[in-house]
Amino acid sequence: MEKVVIGKQVWANKNLDTVTFSNGDEIFHAKSAQDWIDAGRNQTPAWCYYSFNSDNNEVYGKLYNWYAINDIRGLAPEGWRIPNANDFINLTNLIKIENLNQLKAGNTWFYENDLQFIPIEFVDLNISKTKGIGTNLFDFNCIPSGQCYEDGTFKHLNHFTYFWSNTVIDLNKSDLEELKDRNTNLISLPSDIDSVKNLVSDIANNEKEKFVFIFCIQCFSEFNEIRLKTVELTTYNAAKMNNGFSIRCIKNNPVVSEREAIIASVLIDNQEYLDIPTNYKYDKELASILVRKNGKLLQYFPEVFKDDKEIVLLAVKEHGMSLFYTSESLKKDRDIVFEAVKKTFRALRFANKVFYDDYEIVFTAVKKSGKALKFSSERIRAIREVVLTAVKTDGDSLEYASDNLKNDREIVQTAVLRNGSSLRFASKELQDDREIVYTAVNRNGSSLEFASDRLKDDIIIVDLAISNRGYTYKFISERLKQDRELTLKAVINCGYAFEYVPSNFKNDREIVYQAIFYSGFGDMIQFASEELKKDLLLAYIAVKSYKKAHKHLHESTLSQLQDFEKKFGELIPFDDYDLFF
Repeated sequence: MEKVVIGKQVWANKNLDTVTFSNGDEIFHAKSAQDWIDAGRNQTPAWCYYSFNSDNNEVYGKLYNWYAINDIRGLAPEGWRIPNANDFINLTNLIKIENLNQLKAGNTWFYENDLQFIPIEFVDLNISKTKGIGTNLFDFNCIPSGQCYEDGTFKHLNHFTYFWSNTVIDLNKSDLEELKDRNTNLISLPSDIDSVKNLVSDIANNEKEKFVFIFCIQCFSEFNEIRLKTVELTTYNAAKMNNGFSIRCIKNNPVVSEREAIIASVLIDNQEYLDIPTNYKYDKELASILVRKNGKLLQYFPEVFKDDKEIVLLAVKEHGMSLFYTSESLKKDRDIVFEAVKKTFRALRFANKVFYDDYEIVFTAVKKSGKALKFSSERIRAIREVVLTAVKTDGDSLEYASDNLKNDREIVQTAVLRNGSSLRFASKELQDDREIVYTAVNRNGSSLEFASDRLKDDIIIVDLAISNRGYTYKFISERLKQDRELTLKAVINCGYAFEYVPSNFKNDREIVYQAIFYSGFGDMIQFASEELKKDLLLAYIAVKSYKKAHKHLHESTLSQLQDFEKKFGELIPFDDYDLFF
């Protein structure tokens, strides 16, 4: 078991994986749910594989109940111990709760919809394949090993990991009611140990339940990434002793060398590098270790390392944007640039411009994102394969295609399918292509702005655009603006469309009503006819939905509203009239 240094703490780099106590006695192996239940009832130390399946051992290790931790025979190897609550709290204080991904091994964390209490539609899927992935900055190698409930069922593999502490918390009945969530085996605790300690009550023992502090890491970023707070989003929890969790040991009386301390402090706070002793700043081995873990540290290195191909290569392999900090000579080095763009397409912008004409490098970048096409030569922008690949990932990269390819029907169709507003970069000919424009406005109603005048007068395309976004009404033909049904649909969909309706509809009471009431944009009464601005009901609705709408009303109308208020009570606040009159 190797050690990892984080601040002044020394942790094991993997979960405890033992079947015996320190004296050699075997720990009971629970091979079934009934075995696990019996062990809990009898307070017998026990361990199990996730799902009682030994195939899970290689990746996820073993789960233990708390009685294994609390046994006098000892569980931790010599020189190590079971961490307490303070150890875990100090760990999160060191690296900050928002950086817990730095503890995670990077290749096992992902989201699956087996969290039955979270409907898939309420999960931000944009984070499922990105933010849950760990950086493993400190080689802590945290794996999502899930848990075994006291009834021998399992959950949360690949989503959560829970680590036992040896800190017992006595919770009274009122504490439990306040803290427990829908899972009574797991209770979310306050985020600091002082608050946890304050939960301990002096009342009689028979009024208390014993729980154990556990440390939780989840596959999502630690802040509010889930639409509904229906999973445990806290780092600190308490659990019943019959549960099964992982164990991560911490060193007794850790001895940390100056070199280890420097590495740990710099990884926690990059700017600490500026204050390390000069002899360490010019230590190439130390520099190599640091940029392997965090390529961005290259920015703080002495100039000699920014011109060292070996160091820079390590940096851009870890963080492609580190190319920005390299010497100008190495920005001309193809090996360096290629490794950087393999990591991120954004690095291409910092490469020497000679590589803007390098097919392999540009194509590698645009396969990651079409935005990279911006940093390519005219020759590359005229290569159909490159441009088609670019618009598949980013429709707006059509902007940088050659004029000839902006008139390529497949390329433009692909671009607008990705992003409807990419229509603005298509050729005039294809902006008049009914199928392409239909695809564009179906993706984004606002793209009608870039369609030909002929298609802005096409009732089917216009109706689709307005259905997607009422504000698109601004761009339709004057002929279709005279279509009352279409106008009504537009202002219901988006009240702001009312600004662009013909003058005859600005005196249409139903259209004005829908613009300021149904869509909720009271300030749109400013575009109504002078006659309708005097309409007491419309004025009331406008001010109710948007207080400052009263600046668009006649004084006589405001006076009527005030009289109305005197009769029927305070319905609208008129405190700020003096600001407008």
